[in-house]
Amino acid sequence: MLENKVAIITGGTRGIGLEIVKVFKENHAKVILFGSKKETVEKAIEDLKKEKMEVTGYYPNLNNYEEVEKVIKEIQEKYGTIDILVNNAGISANKKIEETTS
Repeated sequence: MLENKVAIITGGTRGIGLEIVKVFKENHAKVILFGSKKETVEKAIEDLKKEKMEVTGYYPNLNNYEEVEKVIKEIQEKYGTIDILVNNAGISANKKIEETTS
């Protein structure tokens, strides 16, 4: 079902996102993972290679439209299309709920 589909997984360097990457790879998708830092992207790619899984990784600032647009265009040029987008990226603040405004 996922064979040769091109999938972007945001937040794909650890936890649930990394497991999503693995499932997509096991089902023969072409996977591009996004992470928040160069170091975490490189580590995830290295760990996946040990499991014989080849993926591409990027670390765009997801709050910067132009930066994301540039990466998306690069991916489209390389793969021709993007079939699947898994928006798994998240942020958290170490605050009490009473201190959170929005």
